[in-house]
Amino acid sequence: MEDIMQTGDTTPDYGVRRFVCKSGGEWLAEAAVMPDPVPLCGSLWHSGEVACLFADTNMGKSLLAVQIGMDIAQKHRCNVLYFDFEMSMKQYQKRYSDPDSGRPCAMPFNFKRVEFSQEEATDSLDDIVADIERLAMTAGASHIIIDNITWLCRNLEEGKSAIALMQLLCGMKKRTGISILVLAHTPKRPAGAPLTINSLGGSRHLSNFMDSVFALGKDFSQEGEGGRYVKQLKARLTEIEYGAGHVIRYEIRRDDGMLGLAPLGYCTEAEALADAPAETQASDADAVERIQKMRREGASIRAIAAAVERSKDYVHKIIRNSDDD
Repeated sequence: MEDIMQTGDTTPDYGVRRFVCKSGGEWLAEAAVMPDPVPLCGSLWHSGEVACLFADTNMGKSLLAVQIGMDIAQKHRCNVLYFDFEMSMKQYQKRYSDPDSGRPCAMPFNFKRVEFSQEEATDSLDDIVADIERLAMTAGASHIIIDNITWLCRNLEEGKSAIALMQLLCGMKKRTGISILVLAHTPKRPAGAPLTINSLGGSRHLSNFMDSVFALGKDFSQEGEGGRYVKQLKARLTEIEYGAGHVIRYEIRRDDGMLGLAPLGYCTEAEALADAPAETQASDADAVERIQKMRREGASIRAIAAAVERSKDYVHKIIRNSDDD
């Protein structure tokens, strides 16, 4: 055992450039002198990670991502690049200016917005990601946010396309140490259903490569249309802190001219979805059939709800109605 635990000897060079082979002890010793990852957005995203924030359309994920980027730029005094592939310059100006006076909101100078140049256009994914890396290195950026991933890869549901994209992003992270947050849409889904990793488009291929995944959903317990909540779905570095039993509540509002998400505390996901209108959880034949089949096979309500992406209350209602029939 003592021979096995020795770390003083250096692993020989095996002459295979594609791989790096070292003893377990050597890896530990080398990692011990490296700086520990820094929380960038609480436990949701750490330095040196490739993370994903996803949500339905018009949920406010871009608002949250801009806030995260500005907060990192201010607190950590580093350059952050926000690659905005969705909004026009005028849309951006309207969102971050006082609607009455037109006065622009204060933003840290080291928070940089990036959009496609009209002079340069390419459909090559390799070229786009290479230019993202080149710009980040030239600008001295340690963190980048990409809004959104669909603009880089139009065929995320196709396994090869999603894997190719994630290999490029993970390669960039490993070469440069740059922290990467990508935004993504969800496929069409019931608005009142719990958020799961399966809610992410191309989830099986994308989430496998991600270090962290978190999602933004609608909080129906709040009055008006601005209620939101954030749920943590994957974390490699830490335990899940904001799971279904402890999600972060937000309200979309404008403060000092800036449109953003204001934190309101915490609740359970079930509480956030309890008042979802019936039409958001409307029954469809496939979902009902699957619920009934899984129940006959002895599956729990919790397992069924996760499988069909509906709330437990909805599943219980379908089962109760089936029993009544």
